[in-house]
Amino acid sequence: MARLKFKRYVSASVCAGIACISQACTSAESVGSLAPSRSNVSTLESSDSSSSVSALFENNPRAVTSVDIALALAVLNLPSNLQANDAAIIAAASQILGTTIDRQRVNPDPSAASVNFVDPTAIEIADPALLLASSRLSQEERTLDNLAIQVNKILGANNAIDREKIVAIPGGISESIVVSGNCTLVAAINAANLDTEVQGCPAGNGPDTIELRSDVTLTDVDNTLIGPSGLPVIASQITISGNGEIIRRDDNAPEFRILLVDDDARLTLRNVVISNGFLGGDRVELDTTGGGVLSRGGTVIIEQGARVVGNRALRGGGVYAQAGIDDTPEVVIRDPNTKVENNTARAFGGGVYVVNGRLEISSGAEIIANVAETAGGIYFIGNEMFITGDSTRIARNEATLDGGGIGIQDGLANISDGVVVANNNAARFGGGMLVNFTSARLGDVGFFSENEVNFSGNTAVSGGAIFFDSRGRGDLNIVNTRFLNNRLGVSNDDTIVPTGSAIFTVSSDFSLNSSCIVNNDGVALANVSSSLIDATDNWWGAATGPGPDVGAGDLVDGNSNVGGFLRMPILGCPARN
Repeated sequence: MARLKFKRYVSASVCAGIACISQACTSAESVGSLAPSRSNVSTLESSDSSSSVSALFENNPRAVTSVDIALALAVLNLPSNLQANDAAIIAAASQILGTTIDRQRVNPDPSAASVNFVDPTAIEIADPALLLASSRLSQEERTLDNLAIQVNKILGANNAIDREKIVAIPGGISESIVVSGNCTLVAAINAANLDTEVQGCPAGNGPDTIELRSDVTLTDVDNTLIGPSGLPVIASQITISGNGEIIRRDDNAPEFRILLVDDDARLTLRNVVISNGFLGGDRVELDTTGGGVLSRGGTVIIEQGARVVGNRALRGGGVYAQAGIDDTPEVVIRDPNTKVENNTARAFGGGVYVVNGRLEISSGAEIIANVAETAGGIYFIGNEMFITGDSTRIARNEATLDGGGIGIQDGLANISDGVVVANNNAARFGGGMLVNFTSARLGDVGFFSENEVNFSGNTAVSGGAIFFDSRGRGDLNIVNTRFLNNRLGVSNDDTIVPTGSAIFTVSSDFSLNSSCIVNNDGVALANVSSSLIDATDNWWGAATGPGPDVGAGDLVDGNSNVGGFLRMPILGCPARN
């Protein structure tokens, strides 16, 4: 990656809820009002370029500078007992920049909107917005693009930084590798992996960001390390960023997935689309997995509106992740408008398949309209799965056998904080979710909250919303969860009896509390185990409690303790129709 150094600007305050430097401190809550000002610019450089830098900034009042970043990083990386020590900050920032910072005057007027330094080599600590932005990103994520995005979120639209006008001087903060002209996406990935110039692309250096400016159509196989892939193996820390650009396999191209992430590597996809990867074989090996993205022990982050759409494979139609030689894989899918959709797996995990790794889906991301034989949306085996965040949706996925939305086996799964699992369908068991041989936690502990988990409109022959069978290897605990309008499908197998439109449990290691179970088909809660299960303190849609033995609410069948049922709806739970 090419490297840039950016001249600094001065600004009013010196802290953003992280560390107070010098004589002034501004809380994180008030950062948004502090727009950067450069009416009087003082500069810093090891050369005698002060006068020329002022001219560079004359028509660029909102450029982010390398000194700002260096100071912010210095504060973040110093021990807490040194974070208010000017000398320590200057020394650490100088080391980051590779040039000496001479700070003979510090923040002479903390109340001023801008500071006119008498000494042209004097500087003040980073703008508080930039300091706060740096604190929100990991070390490898602190690229210029990411910092600019975070600063703009903090400052708001009226004070947004113009990323296109940033002044560049050799050395300093990383610049993106732009895919343009002779610098193709294949060459850009190789340049980032090898930290050397490749076919018109500048050399990478540490974590790299590759910027797309147009769609990319792949026509040939790049490598066959683990089956065919259309792009070079991701072997370092690489972000591919765009503005909705599509990376797709040509319809007439041979079979290949789009991307492969190797051990100890990290791929971040930001506002790009991964599409039309295809692996058509029936072999069970890794070379037929991950139509869009395969991770063998690496980390995959899909965020900021990125989408994985219309890919196909035997397992993990959209994304597949499995432990590598040395590392455990991690898949993170987050942010509004980030989607894994319309992918297909002939066996397991139409959208996402993670085995012996960690899976996080959060902050409004969506897993929608994927199809598989088992686990149409998500298939998870082992370690940890977290699905959280208001507006995060698992919806309209389909399984031709079991687990329409989610299939879980082994490990520990947590679903909380307003997640919606809706309108998924399975031909047999678990329209919304299938839980086998493992433990799961649904909802946030406590009495009814606004951000309940919501299972609605899911369909299966048994367990329209949830089918649970731990075989003694785990438990299912549900609190603060809504089960509304889930349905029983039509059975094509005489051995499968339609029942448990909300929940079907084969296991006694089960509890359902402080939840809302209303307007579900037939028997809503079916317990076919021989032991008593705990289903207390719930609203069943009627003040008289659940039917048929107690009241007029949704029906319960099997050995269940439904005592202490709620006698009035809470927080918008409806009455039974």
